[in-house]
Amino acid sequence: MVRRRSGADTGAPRWATFDCYGTLIDWNGGIRRELARVFGEAEADAKLHRYHELEPVIEQDGSLSYAEVLTEAMRQLGAAEADAPSLAASLPSWPAFPEVRTALEEVRARGWKLVILSNTDPAFIEASKKLIGVPFEETIVAADIGSYKPGHKHWEEFFSRTGADPKRHVHVAASLFHDITPANELGIPSVWINRLAETPGPLAQPTRELLELTGLADALDGIVPADSEDATTSKPGRSKIEMPMTETRIDVQVESTQTPPANEKHPNTCPGCGSHYRDDELTTTLYVCGQCGHHFPMPSHARIAWLTDPGSFEEDAVGVRSGDPLSFFDLRSYGERLAEAELNTGLGEALVIGSGTIDGRPLELAVMDFSFMGGSMGSAVGEKFVRAADAAIERGIPLLAVPSSGGARMQEGIFSLMQLPKTVAAVEDMHDAGLPFFVVMAHPTTAGVLASFASLGDVTVAEPGALIAFTGRRVIEGTTREKLPDDFGKAEQNLRFGHLDTILPRSEQRQYLSRLLKLFGR
Repeated sequence: MVRRRSGADTGAPRWATFDCYGTLIDWNGGIRRELARVFGEAEADAKLHRYHELEPVIEQDGSLSYAEVLTEAMRQLGAAEADAPSLAASLPSWPAFPEVRTALEEVRARGWKLVILSNTDPAFIEASKKLIGVPFEETIVAADIGSYKPGHKHWEEFFSRTGADPKRHVHVAASLFHDITPANELGIPSVWINRLAETPGPLAQPTRELLELTGLADALDGIVPADSEDATTSKPGRSKIEMPMTETRIDVQVESTQTPPANEKHPNTCPGCGSHYRDDELTTTLYVCGQCGHHFPMPSHARIAWLTDPGSFEEDAVGVRSGDPLSFFDLRSYGERLAEAELNTGLGEALVIGSGTIDGRPLELAVMDFSFMGGSMGSAVGEKFVRAADAAIERGIPLLAVPSSGGARMQEGIFSLMQLPKTVAAVEDMHDAGLPFFVVMAHPTTAGVLASFASLGDVTVAEPGALIAFTGRRVIEGTTREKLPDDFGKAEQNLRFGHLDTILPRSEQRQYLSRLLKLFGR
């Protein structure tokens, strides 16, 4: 939507909320000082690193106060029972960052109203405010809402107390990364202060990132600019007719009418039970939720490393990339989207191919990665699959495909659709050569990929709960005007209808594939 900015001062205040600890208070410095006192200077850094891992796990269910979280962390770090409460007791004396007062005074001078929004105990916050020495309009802490786990309750209380306009509000956070995710879910922009490498990074993407509080006022103004004088308004003593044309300007903004979905969750949050995991925890569990068994999307290289013998995999066709035969452009050019996908994933395309072994038995692999443009199949994906099939035929070994895709890549039009018969012909060549083709369907396997090579396996396996359907529930219900079963398109329904041979959790797939290679081996 293109509109002219009115420029008149509406009088609506701008609000900046702060996660107190780690943003304003030297969280790492205060904790490290106490850890050095209890465990000794030589162990302080290692204990601090371990503390960063423990705190989010301990406070995950939200039932403990922050003082109790600190005390339990000390116990798990190996402190004596008498020393366990000392970290919590030291919290009011943690030092403020030296630039805090200057930065906040500048923010206030530009018309921002300041609020502390924290899950920490009230007494600690009050001690911190005295250290900082800058007035805050409101202080909203865990005791106000009965929840020590940062979440939507904090924001509901904030908007209820202040009547703030969400469009004129920015959240500033650092150490307590839990705060950014609910802010993003509510469409609230955020600034992340990333001043120390050992501080855990944000689990959601902030609007701006700073290395220090210096420059905070500029960052906030860049997100929510102050209302300016309308360019068409006469200045005192001058008529608009006398004003030179060069002084008249129209300020045009392009605004998106789409708001972030309110229920959007962080990708490391389990949609089944709500459990949240760090990246290293997911890697250890093969990207499977330890509470309910939900299978998260698994990166292609992580899957290959799990399936194949250590050091046996050799990637092929690394340099194959998609072109832009149609010079396609929607909101951005196709070339720009490809470059962004490559930067974000480290992959050249949505399919990784190569050769490896499982328990010493050779095979060719073609593993898709949904994080690269939704695993969509364009001309490069089709070409790489065909090369994998040709390599398997040349070496006389089986081919394993792990599809995870939203279908054909629309930016390539008919060129992407032609990959359907191309990949089907490659599978037929495998069959003509008398070589087995195995498929493990990951979530989601849909549309053009399902309608081509993914459905042609000699043995077809799926992961639990994977969506396996040509098109989604909403489209079919809208077309047929009929209510579909709750498990429509799920792997479990496909197994009942004979589309699959079995459903296997990720932890069992390697052993199953090893048995298949032995069974089909020559």
